[in-house]
Amino acid sequence: MSPESKPVNRQVNNLAHDLGGIANSLQETLYQTDVQGHITWISQPVHKLLGYTPAELLGVPIDSLYAEPSDRKHFLLALENSGGQLDDFRCRLRHKEGHEVWVSTTAVYIFDEAGETLGVAGSTRDIANLINTKQAFLESEQKFRSLAETSAHCIFVYREKFLYVNPALEAITGYSSEELLKKNVNDLVHPDFRELVKSRAKARLVGGTVPERYELKLLNKNGEEIWVDVAASIVQFDGEAADAASVIDITAQKTAHKALLLSEERFRKVFEANAAIITINKIEDGEYIDVNESFVRTSGFSREETIGKTSLELRIWDHPDDRKKLVQNLQDKGFVHDFEFSFRSKSGELKHVLSSAEKVDIAGQACLLFIGQDISDRKKYETALRTSEEKYRLLVNNVKDAIFIVQDLRVKFPNPRTLEITEYDEAELSNLLVSHLVHPDDRQIVMDRHHQRLAGNTEQDTYQFRIMTKSGLIRWMDISVLLLAWEDRPATLNVMRDITAHKTAQEALFDEKERAHVTLESIGDGVITTNAKGRIEYLNPVAEQLTGWQSSQARGLQLVDVFHIIDETTRAPVDSPTNTVLQQGQKVVAPGHTALVRADKSESSIEYAASPIRQRDGAITGTVVVFRDVTKMRGLARQLSYQASHDSLTGLINRREFETRLDHALTSAKTEDKHHALCYLDLDQFKIVNDTCGHSAGDELLKQLAALLQTRVRDVDTLARLGGDEFGILLEGCPLDKARQIGDSLRCIVKDFRFVWEDKSFEVGCSVGLVPITSHTESLSDLLRAADAACYVAKDLGRNRVYAYKPDDEELARRHGEMQWITRLNAALDSDKFELYYQPIVSLSTDGSGEKRGEILLRMHGKQLIPPMAFIPAAERYGMMPTIDRWIIKKVFTSFNEAPAKRQKEINCLSINLSGQSLSDEGFLNFVLEKLDESAILPHQLCFEITETAAIANPQGAVKFIGHLRDCGCHFALDDFGSGLSSFAYLKDMHVDFLKIDGYFIRDIIDDPIDLAMVESINHIGHVMGIKTVAEFVESESIVNKLKELGVDYAQGYHIARPRPLSKSLLLAH
Repeated sequence: MSPESKPVNRQVNNLAHDLGGIANSLQETLYQTDVQGHITWISQPVHKLLGYTPAELLGVPIDSLYAEPSDRKHFLLALENSGGQLDDFRCRLRHKEGHEVWVSTTAVYIFDEAGETLGVAGSTRDIANLINTKQAFLESEQKFRSLAETSAHCIFVYREKFLYVNPALEAITGYSSEELLKKNVNDLVHPDFRELVKSRAKARLVGGTVPERYELKLLNKNGEEIWVDVAASIVQFDGEAADAASVIDITAQKTAHKALLLSEERFRKVFEANAAIITINKIEDGEYIDVNESFVRTSGFSREETIGKTSLELRIWDHPDDRKKLVQNLQDKGFVHDFEFSFRSKSGELKHVLSSAEKVDIAGQACLLFIGQDISDRKKYETALRTSEEKYRLLVNNVKDAIFIVQDLRVKFPNPRTLEITEYDEAELSNLLVSHLVHPDDRQIVMDRHHQRLAGNTEQDTYQFRIMTKSGLIRWMDISVLLLAWEDRPATLNVMRDITAHKTAQEALFDEKERAHVTLESIGDGVITTNAKGRIEYLNPVAEQLTGWQSSQARGLQLVDVFHIIDETTRAPVDSPTNTVLQQGQKVVAPGHTALVRADKSESSIEYAASPIRQRDGAITGTVVVFRDVTKMRGLARQLSYQASHDSLTGLINRREFETRLDHALTSAKTEDKHHALCYLDLDQFKIVNDTCGHSAGDELLKQLAALLQTRVRDVDTLARLGGDEFGILLEGCPLDKARQIGDSLRCIVKDFRFVWEDKSFEVGCSVGLVPITSHTESLSDLLRAADAACYVAKDLGRNRVYAYKPDDEELARRHGEMQWITRLNAALDSDKFELYYQPIVSLSTDGSGEKRGEILLRMHGKQLIPPMAFIPAAERYGMMPTIDRWIIKKVFTSFNEAPAKRQKEINCLSINLSGQSLSDEGFLNFVLEKLDESAILPHQLCFEITETAAIANPQGAVKFIGHLRDCGCHFALDDFGSGLSSFAYLKDMHVDFLKIDGYFIRDIIDDPIDLAMVESINHIGHVMGIKTVAEFVESESIVNKLKELGVDYAQGYHIARPRPLSKSLLLAH
């Protein structure tokens, strides 16, 4: 049984036992009925009174006991009229054996806490003797006296003074008859009742209506109170009317009744006010007889809903097996202690109850007294406690602080962080004295504080010290210590935090502050700090130098007195930055160009910024102004501004500034309908000067021409160098005819100019593209593109001329088409739209029939496959061929590397075409050598094809390129041989391995004797020089046979094999 339920059980059991014992010891019969008049409880004396046992009368309508049925109505009416407390209602009851019994009943209503009537409680006694005595008294005085003398009742007659007393009165009062006859009746009456007795006696004597029977208290000789039941009437005594009274000592009954009421009141209070759940149930079926308020509150069922029902009917059992266990225990033991079960309240809420139950007998009925305690909250608390303990353990085990207990100078229950910090495991730590962990220099203070704590200092103690870890590391700790009792002995709870990093940071902060001070003293910027009122607190040395004030002189002055700043342009004073910072609470930066006026009135250009100094809570405590002398920097900025918009070599406007001015002109043409013109001037022979005399000569040429042209343009016009040997002239407010005249005059100036360098003289010349700028001009980029195209048309038409842009111009359209190719070519390179093809080259002799040779060809993917002759001219014109050649070489080498080793070995020669631009590219040779080193391909497996025209255009570059790679083992072929006029003249200097005879001669070799003679001579010359020949455009078997007759070494063409993608060719396919 739980500690909470034991006292309640004991109190209720004792109360039920006392109530039954007291009621059964009385002479009077005590009873209770419900509101319907059914007997709910009756005491044992009823058996003596009416012959029934209490069990026989339980539940019986009390109406059935009245001898006269109307007496029940009279009883209820009298009870109602008396205000719910009725004394001495006399009637006759029917004995079990059939005879009538005179009784006197005292009754009260009983109510619940809400004031609702529960029924009637009363006591009934046998008054047959009293009735008989009164009758005899009336019949005869003699009989009265005889009866009075022998009656157990006290009988006396009085007129204020006693006139007659019987021995029974003497017995209960302690007075003798002689003493009593000398006294007034009121001398024996309790003071509380004297006036009542006196008034009623007087009323009876004069014929008034007064109750014949009532109760009062007397005082005996010893002053003790005696409760008596008095029946009074008027008698003739000695011939006169007198009061006669019959008195029964009811002190015992009153005491018992009072005790009964008190006991019942106590029981009811305990029953109703007890926090425990208390119910009384019938044993035979479990029907509720009574429930207390705790049951109502816990279950949610009212008394009306509960009484008369069983727990099964109320469906309160959460687990029906619990009820079966409870019943079984009651059957086996007769009681149940500490039985825990759960039930559902009326609302469906789950409740947990710890209960005790035992059998009791109440008014002769076997009942079950059930006492339970609602432990739902405890269950929740237990669950919460378990959760809390788990959280606590999780917290302790995962917290970043070390937590442990120290008892007997040893560490107990360390958390994982303790072990991590000290580097000991738990077993090692438990065998060490705590002092062993402390740094020797801190050991004394730690032990002193520990002993002070154990001596009774209960306040939390926090301090810092050092520990020595297992590995010998020294770590700083911040510890909080609290005294506690652990297993009934003093100990300390220690929470220790590793502050080594914090200590290191503190030291670093001190160093940082020191460095900051030194920095402020030595930095190149001036620093001034003020307080929250804008008064100066500090100037660093640079600030002293720039302002002309010493820090000691300036301290306490307003910033404006020392830091006097003005606008460099307007010379107007500038507001103090400190005032703005303090008002707005934010950083302030110098507006525009500001000058500082020193104490000696000299000035410096400065830049400054002022910021608030804040506390941790954000409150502003002052300001800091940082400034620097930018006098030189502003001069440099002006210089840089000039350089940003001018060409450094010629001093002319540069391309960026020129485009800005062009954009303005374009805007004015659109918005103001003005007409302007753009001249795009490109020198014709500038490269010859550079190549012949070097870049210095080229630079000097550009400077002289720039100066010459500048003298010949109008003041409103803009002359700019756009880059390299290109110049631009913006002719503002100039119609196209006038612009053509100006452009032609500039062309003539350049044409007539002679540039002399050392002992050489050069005639340069230029080509000019002219574009009108009108409201129809689309954009700046369109304008520049049109000027560039017009200039190149001028070059294509023979140079040294002016070409004016016209819409729908065929030359410009061609030029524009080539420019469009540039965008497509760049896109093809970026998105990998190029693809390599492979066309075999076969040997025409039986000796080389097993060789595997072929040429690498280039295609571009568009809406359909694009052949090289569609885009190569544009690529050559705009210098893109070196980039394309690099892409081809990387792709070929990568494909070769990815081919199976067997296939790699089978390849005799792969031919790759190179453009003349690549031969002139200074970095291209190194690129090829680098890729050769990285690739698995061997040099003798490579053959580079160079066109005859490319070789002739740059013979020196071609010879150098060929010679270097042939030394490495690579082969070379001269492609399209025979198409040039000087083929044979250059051949002996080229040192090539193959001549590829131009297909123009091969195609008609069968029918054209001249073509046949040309092929025959080329083949003969090649063989004389030790060079093998390759015939291109072989498209029939007859051509193959003719080539064999002539002794040509190799053939290539559609008759041999059509080109296929390199990735699908048998040569390199996986």
